[in-house]
Parts: sequence; structure tokens; C-alpha cells
Amino acid sequence: MKPLKLYLLIAFTFLFTGCFEVHEEIVLNKNGSGTLSMKTDMSKLMEMLSSFMPEEELKKSEFAGAKDTTMYMKDMMDNAQDMTPEKKALLQDGSIHLKMNMTEKVFNLDMAFPFKKPDDIGKIYETLGETGGGMGQLLKGMGNQAGTMGDAAPDIKSSTSFYDIHASKGSLSRTLNKEKFALVMKDSMMQQMRQMGGMSGGMDEIKMTTTVKLPKKAKKVTGAKAELSSDKKTVMVKANLMDMYAHPEQYEFSVKY
Repeated sequence: MKPLKLYLLIAFTFLFTGCFEVHEEIVLNKNGSGTLSMKTDMSKLMEMLSSFMPEEELKKSEFAGAKDTTMYMKDMMDNAQDMTPEKKALLQDGSIHLKMNMTEKVFNLDMAFPFKKPDDIGKIYETLGETGGGMGQLLKGMGNQAGTMGDAAPDIKSSTSFYDIHASKGSLSRTLNKEKFALVMKDSMMQQMRQMGGMSGGMDEIKMTTTVKLPKKAKKVTGAKAELSSDKKTVMVKANLMDMYAHPEQYEFSVKY
């Protein structure tokens, strides 16, 4: 394994016992269209790399130069040979914005996927899970724009990949898929992350927030952790990763509007 890839693998592992944030947002328009976005702040990784990666190697690595670029999924579809035309159509209008600066200790990855109808939301989540398996896989195949990070990152499943999203006109719900959850928990990498998090308490600092912005006031909201805004147009579910793994059913929710 090349030195950079080894450092990245170690850094991503330790990242899970550190502090970073993931914010998923679903914006629904009146006509049923909208946008699914996922914003991940991994700036802590830059601090970790600078602390244990030799300075000379750091200067020669992909992290030496600052990156602030937007990549479009339509430009990467040719490399996605295993995807069906239907799945490519779901993602082709999406974009990924990468901002990385070692000097400023910034590392942000923002993804946005427009959809035409509510039913597409669950399909996008499912497709990302199949083709991505996490952030690292999404970065693969992006060439020099993302450097070698995608090849080095562990294949870590999305923290919400064990939920099913069902959406139709006037309703949206997230329910636990017990089979998917069992598979995620059996993953060797995931078991190591949980053990490390349990020992240090670090995974309690990994914040997960899901926000749903509605086109009109909610009529009914259910879910142990679901919070409804004062104007009844925004539903928010906040979590930390360790608790989500321990009590996944508490982070199910349903919205009717």
C-alpha cells in the first residue's frame, strides 16, 4: 500500500473516534420535485493528518494544494458501467462540491441530487448505497479532481443506509430495514468503529442531522426523535452515531402534509 493511502486509511479510521458532522436535507416543492443533499464536514481529518504524517510526505501528497471544485455526476456516468440507465438517470443531475485546504484545516464534501417526484427520493438513497457504499466509493473514478482519496478511503456504508425511505405526494417516512441493519452491523469495519467509539466515547460526537423541508404545513408527524418547527414546515431528526446504532428504531419518522 502506498504511504498516502496508508495514512488516509489510518486517518479515516481515527476520524470515527473524533468529531465530524453529517447533515442530510430533503427539500420538497409543491409540484413534488425537490433536492436531496448531504453535507459532510470532515475538517478534523486534516488536523489528524498534519499531526502524524511527516511534513515532507504531506507536501508531496494530494493534500499539498488546496481544492475547491464542483464535480457533476453527468460527467462520471461513462465510468459507471455497472449502473442501469434508470439509476444513471436518478443521479445524472447531481453534483459534488469538494473543498479541501490543509492550511486552513478544511475538508468539506457536499452532495446534491435533484429529483422530479417524491418516489425518487428512496431510489436515490438506494442507488447511492449500491454504487457508493459510502463517501470513498463516490470519490472513486473522479480522476485528478479528487486525487487518490477515493481509492484510499475505507468502504464505509452510509450511516442511514439501513433505513428505507418511502415518499409520495403528501407523505414521507423513514423506517428501519432490519435486514440491512443486520448486514451493516456484521461488517468488520463497522464492528471496529463501534469498538473504538465505545472505548473513547468519540462516536457520541459524530452528529447526524436529517432535515425535511415541506411545501406546506405538516398535518401529522410521528417519531421519537422527530422535531417539528414552529411554522410546521420543517421536520428535524438529530442523532449521534452511537445512539443510532444502539437504538435505530428511535430514529424512524413519518410526516404527512
